[in-house]
Amino acid sequence: MKLQNRSSNAGAENGSMDRVECDLGLALHSGGEEEIEGMTALQVSAQKQLRQHVEKVEGLQEEMKALGADIKDEMIVAKGNGFDPKIIRKILALRKKSVTEREEEQAIIDTYCHALGMAGTPLGEFADRQLEEV
Repeated sequence: MKLQNRSSNAGAENGSMDRVECDLGLALHSGGEEEIEGMTALQVSAQKQLRQHVEKVEGLQEEMKALGADIKDEMIVAKGNGFDPKIIRKILALRKKSVTEREEEQAIIDTYCHALGMAGTPLGEFADRQLEEV
C-alpha cells in the first residue's frame, strides 16, 4: 500500500497534523476522522472490501484456533485409549502422501540408516549374517 504524506497550508495554520492518503483513497487527519469529500464510490467500495477481507481472515484464524484445540483434545483421548499420539501424527503425515512418495522416502531413510550402521531389524540382520557365512 502506498502512503503519500502531503502537508497542507490550511492544516499548518490551524495546528493539525499532516494529511496522509493511501492508495485506497482514505484520507485521515490527526483526529482519525475519514474525509468523505471527494471520495468516489470506488474508494468507499475498496475500503469495505478491505474490511471484509480482514474480518474474514480474523474469523478463519479463530476457527483454526478452535480446531487446534479440538485436535489436541482428540489426541488426549487417543492417548487415554493406549495409542501413541506421536505415531498417530506420523500416520497422518504418511496418509497425506502418495504411495510413490512414501516408497521414495522410505528408500532414502533405509539408505541413510544403512550408511550409519542402523539398517534393518534383528531378523534382517540375522539373515544378512547367514548370507555372509555362505
